[in-house]
Amino acid sequence: MALDFFALATRKSPIRHAAFRGFAASGMFLPLTVLADPATAQVTLEEPPAGYHLSLSGATDAPRLRWLDPDAPRAQGEVTLGRTWRDEFCGLSLQATLAVEPEVSATGRRDGQAVRADGTQAWCHVGNWRWSLGWEERNWGPGEFRGESRASPLLQTDPWRASSLLHVDSLLLGKNARPVPAMGVRRVEMKPSPWPVLKWLGPWQFEAFLGRMEGDRQDVTHPLFFGARLVVQPRPWLTLGAARTAQFCGKQDGVSRSCNFETFTDLLLGNDNPGIDATPENEPGNQMAGFDFRVVSPWRGLPLAFDGQLVGEDESGYWPTKLIAQFGAETFGEVRGAPWVARVEYVNTACSWTREVPRFGCAYRQGIFDTEGYRHRGRGMGHGLEQDADVWSVALAAAIPGRGDWRVSAAKGRIVRGSADDQGFLSAAAADLQAVTLAWSGGQSPRWSAAAGWLDLQRDDGGIVDDGAYARVSVDWKW
Repeated sequence: MALDFFALATRKSPIRHAAFRGFAASGMFLPLTVLADPATAQVTLEEPPAGYHLSLSGATDAPRLRWLDPDAPRAQGEVTLGRTWRDEFCGLSLQATLAVEPEVSATGRRDGQAVRADGTQAWCHVGNWRWSLGWEERNWGPGEFRGESRASPLLQTDPWRASSLLHVDSLLLGKNARPVPAMGVRRVEMKPSPWPVLKWLGPWQFEAFLGRMEGDRQDVTHPLFFGARLVVQPRPWLTLGAARTAQFCGKQDGVSRSCNFETFTDLLLGNDNPGIDATPENEPGNQMAGFDFRVVSPWRGLPLAFDGQLVGEDESGYWPTKLIAQFGAETFGEVRGAPWVARVEYVNTACSWTREVPRFGCAYRQGIFDTEGYRHRGRGMGHGLEQDADVWSVALAAAIPGRGDWRVSAAKGRIVRGSADDQGFLSAAAADLQAVTLAWSGGQSPRWSAAAGWLDLQRDDGGIVDDGAYARVSVDWKW
Protein backbone atom coordinates (compact mmCIF):
# COMPACT_ATOMS: atom_id res chain seq x y z
CA MET A 1 0.00 0.00 0.00
CA ALA A 2 1.35 3.42 -0.85
CA LEU A 3 2.71 5.57 1.95
CA ASP A 4 2.86 9.31 2.45
CA PHE A 5 6.26 10.85 2.98
CA PHE A 6 8.24 13.89 3.95
CA ALA A 7 8.51 17.09 2.01
CA LEU A 8 12.00 18.43 2.54
CA ALA A 9 13.29 22.01 2.56
CA THR A 10 16.71 23.49 3.20
CA ARG A 11 17.96 27.00 2.72
CA LYS A 12 21.30 25.79 1.37
CA SER A 13 20.62 22.70 -0.72
CA PRO A 14 17.41 22.57 -2.77
CA ILE A 15 16.80 19.09 -4.21
CA ARG A 16 14.77 17.40 -6.90
CA HIS A 17 12.62 15.62 -4.30
CA ALA A 18 9.73 15.05 -6.72
CA ALA A 19 11.89 12.74 -8.81
CA PHE A 20 12.16 10.40 -5.83
CA ARG A 21 8.45 10.24 -5.03
CA GLY A 22 7.53 7.62 -7.59
CA PHE A 23 10.49 5.54 -6.44
CA ALA A 24 9.26 5.71 -2.85
CA ALA A 25 5.55 5.12 -3.38
CA SER A 26 5.74 1.34 -3.02
CA GLY A 27 7.04 1.52 0.54
CA MET A 28 10.29 -0.15 -0.54
CA PHE A 29 12.17 3.15 -0.58
CA LEU A 30 11.05 5.74 1.89
CA PRO A 31 11.64 9.42 2.49
CA LEU A 32 15.08 10.97 2.67
CA THR A 33 16.86 14.04 3.86
CA VAL A 34 20.03 15.60 2.49
CA LEU A 35 23.59 16.28 3.46
CA ALA A 36 22.86 19.87 4.42
CA ASP A 37 23.80 21.98 7.41
CA PRO A 38 21.81 20.61 10.39
CA ALA A 39 21.44 24.17 11.68
CA THR A 40 19.27 25.07 8.67
CA ALA A 41 17.75 21.79 7.45
CA GLN A 42 14.20 20.89 8.37
CA VAL A 43 11.78 18.09 7.53
CA THR A 44 8.08 18.86 7.22
CA LEU A 45 5.41 16.24 7.80
CA GLU A 46 2.97 15.61 4.94
CA GLU A 47 -0.51 14.45 5.90
CA PRO A 48 -2.61 12.00 3.82
CA PRO A 49 -4.23 13.76 0.83
CA ALA A 50 -7.95 14.40 0.84
CA GLY A 51 -10.04 11.96 -1.17
CA TYR A 52 -11.03 8.30 -1.39
CA HIS A 53 -8.91 5.21 -1.12
CA LEU A 54 -9.71 1.59 -2.09
CA SER A 55 -7.35 -1.37 -1.92
CA LEU A 56 -7.78 -5.09 -2.55
CA SER A 57 -5.30 -7.80 -1.66
CA GLY A 58 -5.23 -11.57 -1.74
CA ALA A 59 -2.67 -14.24 -0.88
CA THR A 60 -2.37 -17.99 -0.94
CA ASP A 61 -1.70 -17.73 2.79
CA ALA A 62 -1.32 -14.89 5.29
CA PRO A 63 2.43 -14.08 5.05
CA ARG A 64 4.22 -14.63 8.35
CA LEU A 65 7.29 -12.48 7.68
CA ARG A 66 6.05 -8.94 6.95
CA TRP A 67 9.60 -7.96 7.85
CA LEU A 68 10.70 -9.31 4.43
CA ASP A 69 7.56 -8.15 2.60
CA PRO A 70 6.25 -4.94 4.24
CA ASP A 71 3.34 -4.59 1.76
CA ALA A 72 1.97 -8.02 2.72
CA PRO A 73 -1.57 -8.11 4.19
CA ARG A 74 -2.21 -9.39 7.70
CA ALA A 75 -4.87 -11.80 6.44
CA GLN A 76 -5.28 -14.10 3.46
CA GLY A 77 -7.51 -11.48 1.87
CA GLU A 78 -8.25 -7.82 2.65
CA VAL A 79 -10.60 -5.18 1.29
CA THR A 80 -9.98 -1.62 2.51
CA LEU A 81 -12.08 1.48 1.86
CA GLY A 82 -11.07 4.90 3.16
CA ARG A 83 -12.04 8.55 2.99
CA THR A 84 -9.94 11.54 4.11
CA TRP A 85 -11.08 15.10 4.81
CA ARG A 86 -8.57 17.83 5.67
CA ASP A 87 -7.86 21.53 5.71
CA GLU A 88 -4.75 23.50 6.51
CA PHE A 89 -4.63 22.50 10.18
CA CYS A 90 -6.89 19.49 10.85
CA GLY A 91 -7.99 16.29 9.18
CA LEU A 92 -9.98 13.08 9.53
CA SER A 93 -9.22 9.74 7.88
CA LEU A 94 -11.83 7.00 8.13
CA GLN A 95 -10.71 3.56 7.04
CA ALA A 96 -12.39 0.15 7.28
CA THR A 97 -10.77 -3.17 6.37
CA LEU A 98 -12.56 -6.48 5.90
CA ALA A 99 -10.12 -9.30 6.67
CA VAL A 100 -10.86 -12.66 5.03
CA GLU A 101 -9.34 -15.64 6.84
CA PRO A 102 -7.50 -13.59 9.49
CA GLU A 103 -4.02 -14.81 10.25
CA VAL A 104 -3.40 -17.63 12.73
CA SER A 105 -0.16 -17.99 14.68
CA ALA A 106 1.86 -21.20 14.85
CA THR A 107 0.26 -21.86 18.25
CA GLY A 108 -3.31 -21.30 17.05
CA ARG A 109 -3.77 -17.71 18.28
CA ARG A 110 -6.22 -16.04 15.90
CA ASP A 111 -6.93 -12.34 15.47
CA GLY A 112 -10.69 -12.41 15.96
CA GLN A 113 -11.42 -9.06 14.31
CA ALA A 114 -12.69 -9.51 10.75
CA VAL A 115 -13.60 -5.80 10.45
CA ARG A 116 -10.77 -3.44 11.37
CA ALA A 117 -10.38 0.32 11.73
CA ASP A 118 -6.60 0.34 11.24
CA GLY A 119 -5.54 3.63 9.65
CA THR A 120 -8.50 5.60 11.00
CA GLN A 121 -7.35 8.78 12.76
CA ALA A 122 -8.19 12.41 13.45
CA TRP A 123 -5.50 15.05 13.80
CA CYS A 124 -4.91 18.77 14.31
CA HIS A 125 -1.79 20.93 14.14
CA VAL A 126 -1.31 23.33 17.02
CA GLY A 127 1.79 25.39 16.39
CA ASN A 128 4.53 22.95 15.49
CA TRP A 129 2.79 20.02 17.18
CA ARG A 130 0.48 17.42 15.67
CA TRP A 131 -2.15 15.97 18.03
CA SER A 132 -3.87 12.78 16.90
CA LEU A 133 -6.31 10.09 17.97
CA GLY A 134 -6.79 6.77 16.20
CA TRP A 135 -5.16 3.63 14.82
CA GLU A 136 -1.85 4.95 13.51
CA GLU A 137 1.03 2.69 12.52
CA ARG A 138 4.41 3.56 14.02
CA ASN A 139 7.84 2.23 13.15
CA TRP A 140 10.68 3.32 15.44
CA GLY A 141 13.93 2.19 13.88
CA PRO A 142 17.42 3.56 13.18
CA GLY A 143 17.39 6.83 11.28
CA GLU A 144 13.58 7.08 11.30
CA PHE A 145 12.05 10.50 11.82
CA ARG A 146 8.32 9.81 12.07
CA GLY A 147 6.12 6.90 13.02
CA GLU A 148 5.09 5.55 9.63
CA SER A 149 8.40 5.51 7.84
CA ARG A 150 12.14 5.25 7.88
CA ALA A 151 14.51 7.92 6.66
CA SER A 152 18.21 8.02 5.88
CA PRO A 153 20.21 11.23 5.72
CA LEU A 154 21.55 11.12 2.18
CA LEU A 155 20.34 12.34 -1.19
CA GLN A 156 22.88 13.53 -3.72
CA THR A 157 21.63 15.11 -6.91
CA ASP A 158 24.38 15.10 -9.60
CA PRO A 159 23.73 12.25 -10.11
CA TRP A 160 21.26 11.79 -7.22
CA ARG A 161 21.77 8.74 -5.09
CA ALA A 162 19.44 7.44 -2.45
CA SER A 163 19.59 5.07 0.49
CA SER A 164 16.77 3.86 2.67
CA LEU A 165 16.27 1.13 5.20
CA LEU A 166 14.94 -1.81 3.23
CA HIS A 167 13.71 -3.72 6.25
CA VAL A 168 10.78 -1.95 7.86
CA ASP A 169 11.01 -3.53 11.29
CA SER A 170 12.23 -2.43 14.68
CA LEU A 171 13.22 -4.13 17.91
CA LEU A 172 11.06 -1.78 19.97
CA LEU A 173 8.07 -0.81 17.86
CA GLY A 174 7.60 -1.95 14.26
CA LYS A 175 4.91 -2.71 11.71
CA ASN A 176 4.66 -6.42 12.43
CA ALA A 177 1.62 -6.07 14.69
CA ARG A 178 -1.54 -4.12 13.95
CA PRO A 179 -1.59 -0.58 15.39
CA VAL A 180 -2.83 -0.01 18.94
CA PRO A 181 -5.59 2.65 19.16
CA ALA A 182 -3.94 5.64 20.82
CA MET A 183 -3.79 9.38 21.28
CA GLY A 184 -0.47 10.90 20.34
CA VAL A 185 1.59 14.03 19.76
CA ARG A 186 4.66 14.77 17.65
CA ARG A 187 6.42 17.70 16.02
CA VAL A 188 5.26 18.76 12.56
CA GLU A 189 8.61 20.15 11.45
CA MET A 190 11.84 18.48 12.43
CA LYS A 191 13.99 21.58 12.79
CA PRO A 192 16.71 22.81 15.15
CA SER A 193 15.89 24.42 18.45
CA PRO A 194 16.35 28.22 18.60
CA TRP A 195 17.87 27.92 22.10
CA PRO A 196 21.68 28.34 21.97
CA VAL A 197 22.36 25.48 24.38
CA LEU A 198 20.27 22.99 22.36
CA LYS A 199 21.02 24.28 18.87
CA TRP A 200 24.06 22.00 18.59
CA LEU A 201 21.72 18.96 18.59
CA GLY A 202 20.58 19.97 15.10
CA PRO A 203 17.10 19.12 13.80
CA TRP A 204 15.13 17.12 16.33
CA GLN A 205 11.88 15.18 16.46
CA PHE A 206 9.80 14.04 19.42
CA GLU A 207 6.78 11.76 19.54
CA ALA A 208 4.72 10.28 22.37
CA PHE A 209 1.47 8.31 22.56
CA LEU A 210 -0.80 6.50 25.00
CA GLY A 211 -3.04 3.66 23.81
CA ARG A 212 -5.25 0.85 25.07
CA MET A 213 -4.62 -2.76 24.09
CA GLU A 214 -7.09 -5.61 23.49
CA GLY A 215 -9.29 -7.23 26.12
CA ASP A 216 -8.93 -10.93 25.21
CA ARG A 217 -5.34 -11.27 26.40
CA GLN A 218 -4.41 -14.20 28.62
CA ASP A 219 -2.17 -12.29 31.03
CA VAL A 220 -3.45 -8.70 31.54
CA THR A 221 -6.60 -7.52 29.78
CA HIS A 222 -6.94 -4.00 28.34
CA PRO A 223 -3.52 -2.77 29.51
CA LEU A 224 -2.41 0.74 28.54
CA PHE A 225 0.49 1.08 26.12
CA PHE A 226 2.80 4.10 26.34
CA GLY A 227 5.64 5.13 24.06
CA ALA A 228 8.00 8.10 23.64
CA ARG A 229 10.81 8.71 21.16
CA LEU A 230 13.40 11.47 20.64
CA VAL A 231 15.50 11.77 17.45
CA VAL A 232 18.32 14.27 16.89
CA GLN A 233 20.63 14.92 13.93
CA PRO A 234 23.71 16.72 15.32
CA ARG A 235 25.60 16.26 12.04
CA PRO A 236 24.24 15.76 8.52
CA TRP A 237 25.74 12.26 8.44
CA LEU A 238 24.67 11.19 11.95
CA THR A 239 21.21 10.46 13.36
CA LEU A 240 20.66 9.38 16.97
CA GLY A 241 17.48 8.14 18.62
CA ALA A 242 16.25 7.12 22.07
CA ALA A 243 12.89 5.47 22.74
CA ARG A 244 10.90 3.83 25.49
CA THR A 245 7.67 1.83 25.69
CA ALA A 246 5.63 0.45 28.58
CA GLN A 247 2.61 -1.79 29.24
CA PHE A 248 0.78 -1.05 32.48
CA CYS A 249 -2.64 -0.87 34.19
CA GLY A 250 -5.38 -3.25 32.98
CA LYS A 251 -6.90 -6.22 34.79
CA GLN A 252 -5.15 -9.40 35.92
CA ASP A 253 -7.27 -12.42 36.89
CA GLY A 254 -10.28 -10.12 36.91
CA VAL A 255 -8.72 -7.69 39.41
CA SER A 256 -7.78 -4.16 38.36
CA ARG A 257 -4.10 -3.42 38.66
CA SER A 258 -2.83 -0.19 40.20
CA CYS A 259 -3.55 2.58 37.68
CA ASN A 260 -3.20 6.19 38.77
CA PHE A 261 -0.85 9.14 38.48
CA GLU A 262 1.53 7.59 41.00
CA THR A 263 1.66 4.41 38.92
CA PHE A 264 2.62 6.40 35.85
CA THR A 265 5.20 8.40 37.80
CA ASP A 266 6.80 5.20 39.15
CA LEU A 267 6.86 3.86 35.62
CA LEU A 268 8.62 6.94 34.26
CA LEU A 269 11.15 6.93 37.11
CA GLY A 270 11.84 3.22 36.78
CA ASN A 271 10.50 2.30 40.21
CA ASP A 272 9.32 -1.10 39.03
CA ASN A 273 11.62 -3.66 40.64
CA PRO A 274 9.75 -5.85 43.19
CA GLY A 275 11.65 -6.14 46.44
CA ILE A 276 13.72 -3.02 45.70
CA ASP A 277 11.48 -0.05 44.89
CA ALA A 278 8.12 -1.74 44.30
CA THR A 279 5.92 -4.54 45.59
CA PRO A 280 4.19 -7.22 43.48
CA GLU A 281 0.93 -5.35 44.08
CA ASN A 282 2.07 -1.92 42.88
CA GLU A 283 4.67 -2.94 40.28
CA PRO A 284 3.75 -0.69 37.32
CA GLY A 285 4.24 -3.14 34.47
CA ASN A 286 6.53 -4.08 31.59
CA GLN A 287 9.00 -1.60 30.11
CA MET A 288 11.55 -1.60 27.31
CA ALA A 289 13.95 1.17 26.29
CA GLY A 290 16.84 1.60 23.92
CA PHE A 291 18.97 3.64 21.57
CA ASP A 292 19.60 3.64 17.85
CA PHE A 293 21.94 5.32 15.39
CA ARG A 294 22.48 5.76 11.68
CA VAL A 295 25.74 6.91 10.09
CA VAL A 296 25.98 7.77 6.39
CA SER A 297 29.24 8.31 4.56
CA PRO A 298 29.70 12.06 3.92
CA TRP A 299 31.81 11.30 0.81
CA ARG A 300 30.05 10.96 -2.53
CA GLY A 301 32.56 8.40 -3.74
CA LEU A 302 31.91 6.10 -0.76
CA PRO A 303 28.19 5.22 -0.79
CA LEU A 304 27.84 3.44 2.54
CA ALA A 305 25.52 3.62 5.53
CA PHE A 306 25.56 1.83 8.88
CA ASP A 307 22.84 1.64 11.53
CA GLY A 308 22.05 -0.16 14.71
CA GLN A 309 19.58 -0.49 17.55
CA LEU A 310 20.08 -1.72 21.13
CA VAL A 311 17.04 -2.29 23.33
CA GLY A 312 17.02 -3.33 26.98
CA GLU A 313 14.48 -5.61 28.58
CA ASP A 314 15.56 -4.39 32.05
CA GLU A 315 17.40 -1.45 33.59
CA SER A 316 20.14 -0.87 36.13
CA GLY A 317 21.14 2.56 37.33
CA TYR A 318 18.64 4.14 34.92
CA TRP A 319 20.40 2.45 31.98
CA PRO A 320 18.97 -0.33 29.74
CA THR A 321 20.33 -3.81 30.44
CA LYS A 322 19.73 -7.33 29.11
CA LEU A 323 20.13 -5.91 25.63
CA ILE A 324 18.89 -7.27 22.30
CA ALA A 325 20.43 -5.98 19.06
CA GLN A 326 19.93 -5.18 15.40
CA PHE A 327 22.67 -3.95 13.01
CA GLY A 328 22.66 -3.18 9.33
CA ALA A 329 24.85 -1.89 6.49
CA GLU A 330 23.82 -0.48 3.12
CA THR A 331 25.36 0.58 -0.14
CA PHE A 332 23.60 2.31 -3.00
CA GLY A 333 24.04 3.65 -6.48
CA GLU A 334 22.53 4.12 -9.91
CA VAL A 335 22.87 2.07 -13.12
CA ARG A 336 21.51 3.42 -16.41
CA GLY A 337 19.07 5.68 -14.64
CA ALA A 338 17.91 2.96 -12.21
CA PRO A 339 18.72 3.72 -8.55
CA TRP A 340 19.41 0.70 -6.38
CA VAL A 341 20.16 -0.04 -2.73
CA ALA A 342 21.53 -3.21 -1.11
CA ARG A 343 21.47 -4.12 2.58
CA VAL A 344 22.77 -6.77 4.95
CA GLU A 345 21.29 -7.04 8.44
CA TYR A 346 21.82 -9.03 11.62
CA VAL A 347 19.19 -9.45 14.36
CA ASN A 348 19.67 -11.09 17.77
CA THR A 349 16.68 -10.99 20.12
CA ALA A 350 18.15 -12.94 23.04
CA CYS A 351 18.82 -10.83 26.12
CA SER A 352 22.50 -10.14 26.85
CA TRP A 353 23.15 -11.21 23.27
CA THR A 354 26.96 -10.79 23.50
CA ARG A 355 27.33 -13.45 26.19
CA GLU A 356 28.49 -16.92 25.23
CA VAL A 357 25.20 -18.21 26.63
CA PRO A 358 22.57 -15.44 26.32
CA ARG A 359 19.54 -15.10 28.59
CA PHE A 360 16.92 -17.07 26.67
CA GLY A 361 13.21 -16.63 27.39
CA CYS A 362 13.79 -13.04 28.52
CA ALA A 363 12.99 -10.67 25.62
CA TYR A 364 9.47 -9.39 25.03
CA ARG A 365 8.07 -10.85 28.26
CA GLN A 366 8.01 -10.05 31.95
CA GLY A 367 6.64 -11.30 35.27
CA ILE A 368 3.25 -9.61 34.86
CA PHE A 369 2.99 -9.82 31.08
CA ASP A 370 4.22 -13.42 31.08
CA THR A 371 1.89 -15.14 28.60
CA GLU A 372 1.24 -12.99 25.54
CA GLY A 373 3.88 -10.52 26.68
CA TYR A 374 4.87 -7.78 24.24
CA ARG A 375 2.25 -8.72 21.64
CA HIS A 376 -0.89 -7.12 20.26
CA ARG A 377 -3.56 -9.40 18.85
CA GLY A 378 -1.12 -12.28 18.54
CA ARG A 379 1.75 -10.50 16.75
CA GLY A 380 4.86 -9.09 18.40
CA MET A 381 4.95 -5.30 18.58
CA GLY A 382 8.73 -5.43 18.34
CA HIS A 383 10.63 -7.38 15.73
CA GLY A 384 8.64 -9.93 13.76
CA LEU A 385 11.16 -12.67 14.62
CA GLU A 386 10.12 -12.31 18.30
CA GLN A 387 12.26 -13.72 21.12
CA ASP A 388 15.59 -15.58 20.99
CA ALA A 389 16.19 -15.15 17.25
CA ASP A 390 19.64 -15.16 15.63
CA VAL A 391 19.10 -14.29 11.97
CA TRP A 392 21.06 -12.80 9.05
CA SER A 393 19.33 -11.29 6.05
CA VAL A 394 20.17 -9.58 2.76
CA ALA A 395 18.07 -7.43 0.45
CA LEU A 396 18.47 -5.74 -2.92
CA ALA A 397 16.01 -3.26 -4.41
CA ALA A 398 15.95 -1.19 -7.58
CA ALA A 399 13.60 1.21 -9.34
CA ILE A 400 13.72 0.48 -13.07
CA PRO A 401 12.28 3.29 -15.21
CA GLY A 402 9.08 2.13 -16.86
CA ARG A 403 9.23 -1.29 -15.18
CA GLY A 404 8.39 -0.53 -11.57
CA ASP A 405 10.16 -1.12 -8.26
CA TRP A 406 11.74 -4.50 -7.55
CA ARG A 407 12.97 -6.03 -4.34
CA VAL A 408 14.45 -9.40 -3.40
CA SER A 409 15.09 -10.42 0.23
CA ALA A 410 16.45 -13.53 1.89
CA ALA A 411 16.95 -14.59 5.51
CA LYS A 412 18.54 -17.50 7.34
CA GLY A 413 19.02 -18.29 11.01
CA ARG A 414 17.48 -19.67 14.20
CA ILE A 415 14.40 -18.61 16.18
CA VAL A 416 13.06 -19.46 19.68
CA ARG A 417 16.51 -20.82 20.57
CA GLY A 418 15.86 -21.01 24.31
CA SER A 419 12.73 -21.82 26.32
CA ALA A 420 9.56 -22.74 24.46
CA ASP A 421 7.20 -19.90 23.59
CA ASP A 422 3.65 -21.20 23.75
CA GLN A 423 2.36 -17.94 22.24
CA GLY A 424 4.98 -17.71 19.48
CA PHE A 425 3.64 -16.44 16.18
CA LEU A 426 6.27 -18.14 14.01
CA SER A 427 7.02 -21.18 16.18
CA ALA A 428 6.46 -22.45 19.71
CA ALA A 429 9.84 -24.20 19.86
CA ALA A 430 13.39 -23.83 18.56
CA ALA A 431 13.53 -23.92 14.77
CA ASP A 432 15.73 -23.23 11.76
CA LEU A 433 14.44 -20.49 9.48
CA GLN A 434 15.07 -19.94 5.78
CA ALA A 435 13.09 -17.52 3.65
CA VAL A 436 13.24 -15.66 0.33
CA THR A 437 10.85 -13.09 -1.14
CA LEU A 438 10.62 -11.35 -4.52
CA ALA A 439 8.33 -8.29 -4.68
CA TRP A 440 7.31 -5.83 -7.41
CA SER A 441 5.13 -2.72 -7.49
CA GLY A 442 4.28 -0.20 -10.17
CA GLY A 443 1.77 2.37 -11.37
CA GLN A 444 0.13 5.25 -9.53
CA SER A 445 -3.64 4.85 -9.41
CA PRO A 446 -4.18 2.01 -9.65
CA ARG A 447 -0.91 0.97 -8.09
CA TRP A 448 -0.23 -2.76 -8.35
CA SER A 449 1.92 -4.80 -6.00
CA ALA A 450 2.78 -8.48 -6.13
CA ALA A 451 5.14 -10.85 -4.36
CA ALA A 452 6.14 -14.49 -4.28
CA GLY A 453 8.10 -16.15 -1.53
CA TRP A 454 9.21 -19.32 0.17
CA LEU A 455 9.41 -19.96 3.91
CA ASP A 456 10.90 -23.02 5.59
CA LEU A 457 10.60 -23.44 9.38
CA GLN A 458 11.95 -26.75 10.69
CA ARG A 459 11.63 -27.36 14.42
CA ASP A 460 14.40 -29.12 16.33
CA ASP A 461 11.90 -31.70 17.56
CA GLY A 462 11.14 -32.70 13.98
CA GLY A 463 7.94 -30.75 13.55
CA ILE A 464 7.40 -28.66 10.42
CA VAL A 465 5.83 -25.30 11.24
CA ASP A 466 5.80 -23.93 7.72
CA ASP A 467 7.25 -25.34 4.53
CA GLY A 468 6.32 -24.06 1.13
CA ALA A 469 5.72 -21.18 -1.23
CA TYR A 470 3.22 -18.38 -1.11
CA ALA A 471 2.14 -15.57 -3.41
CA ARG A 472 0.13 -12.38 -3.05
CA VAL A 473 -1.20 -9.54 -5.20
CA SER A 474 -2.75 -6.20 -4.29
CA VAL A 475 -4.10 -3.13 -6.08
CA ASP A 476 -4.63 0.35 -4.68
CA TRP A 477 -6.72 3.24 -6.02
CA LYS A 478 -6.78 6.87 -4.83
CA TRP A 479 -9.06 9.56 -6.15
